[in-house]
Amino acid sequence: MVGRFSLALAICSPIFLFTNLKLRDIQAADAQNKFSFAEYVRLRFLTTLLAFIIIAFIVFIVDYPHQTAQVILIMGVAKSVESFSDVIYGLLQKHEQMARIARSMIAKGVLSFLFLTAAIYITDNLFWGVGALAAMWLAVLLGYDLPQGLKLLTQTGHEPVSLRAQIRFAAQNKAGAAAPKLMRLAWLAFPLGAATALTSLYVNIPNYLIERYLSAEALGIFAALAYPIVAGNVVVNALAQVALPRLSKYFADNDRSNFNALLLKLVGIGILLGAAGIVIALVGGHAILALLYNQTYAAYAHIFVWLMAAAGINYAGWFLSGALTATGIFRQQLTLRIVSVLVIVLLSLFLIPEYGLLGAAWVTCLSAAVTLILFAALMIGLSRTGKLYDVSRGRG
Repeated sequence: MVGRFSLALAICSPIFLFTNLKLRDIQAADAQNKFSFAEYVRLRFLTTLLAFIIIAFIVFIVDYPHQTAQVILIMGVAKSVESFSDVIYGLLQKHEQMARIARSMIAKGVLSFLFLTAAIYITDNLFWGVGALAAMWLAVLLGYDLPQGLKLLTQTGHEPVSLRAQIRFAAQNKAGAAAPKLMRLAWLAFPLGAATALTSLYVNIPNYLIERYLSAEALGIFAALAYPIVAGNVVVNALAQVALPRLSKYFADNDRSNFNALLLKLVGIGILLGAAGIVIALVGGHAILALLYNQTYAAYAHIFVWLMAAAGINYAGWFLSGALTATGIFRQQLTLRIVSVLVIVLLSLFLIPEYGLLGAAWVTCLSAAVTLILFAALMIGLSRTGKLYDVSRGRG
């Protein structure tokens, strides 16, 4: 069941990360208000529809077992709901209303945990568990996220302030007039969306090959070992999202000193978190896995150490990627992500069949190091040559 859940995430996540085009970050960095919130929502609707069609097509052409196919489709529904909360988060983040985002995420986390657990306990069926997850995300979207977004629009006074007015506003804009601007927004965001999708793909490639060369059970074990790292990802992602508008402002003001100082602090935090994770895994990894799961998982504590090392490297790379996003450099990120995916594919094909789950952990760590080096080299190279500022201003 854990393996089936992980496979559904591994299939749906890269697709939605691509079609989401990382619009939330584009919104947060849109200091000049080049696009309206309504335009972001319209584009998100179209891309979310496309994502679900792609997932349904994959399920149709790939001969998955019936239960697995059901879980993948309902996960697609859940991710569709999540994508609309994400575009509202972009609006709130742009105005640095991070507390509202935090309350939404806390509500989603608590309610999802309770209802997913209850649904699986009662039905012993993963489909209904993921269905409960989707239902709770929809409840938070309609009950909290949407009202908060409309409330903020009311406070800013720049756009229609009610849901009915938003719908009327969208309907009154002729398709011929709206389409070119949506195309410009999609074209602007495409490299970043593709790079983000490649990031997810590169994270999930070991999962695909574990399921292919080992078993769904092995994938379940590997995925469970990686889940404690999500706690660190939440902290790092929160810091990156909070810092993005500030980095964008420093960049727009040509304040290189504060920009570089903030970036160095963020990268340092990532390295410290990673080092702490490694120490914790070395000292108490077996006990932690036994407490969270059982002795079956605790037997893989040595793999847990490698995964924590990979997490620390990823944290530093995450902040560098966010800094490049704040400067408007998107296409170079896409190129680097393509290289990273090629590296992890080659490493996975070589190490996973030969060394099993330990090889998968080595792949995760080595590929994270390669990606960090590539992003650091890009940032340093552009800064030294002065192209960091020239590239973004040229696009602006």
